[in-house]
Amino acid sequence: MWENLEKTELIELIYKLEKENKELKDKLYGFNKKSEPIEENTKNNISNYVKKSKLLPNERIYLKRLASFTNPRFYELQKLRMPVYNTPRTISCFEEDERFLILPRGCIDGIKDICPNSNI
Repeated sequence: MWENLEKTELIELIYKLEKENKELKDKLYGFNKKSEPIEENTKNNISNYVKKSKLLPNERIYLKRLASFTNPRFYELQKLRMPVYNTPRTISCFEEDERFLILPRGCIDGIKDICPNSNI
């Protein structure tokens, strides 16, 4: 009986967290009524949302490379002549959406250096 009660509480907690997460995503993606520049939206967030429409194709590539790094485990396994079929060569810390390129918070200086004229 107590197990069912704990499961119910856990399900309610998960539902509540998903609802809050959806509201936060809606706010971050700009579905709110106010239109603010992206940089102001991302000051206190974990990620930087950059509109793809404002970027040149080569700037997108540079930003993706900025948010990626080589996987030391891959090269370690390769050096030992072990199979690397399930180990990625690079680790990507970015996400790509239909409208946004989502970069880690620490990339803000690199974003400004790579895209000085894109008005980001």
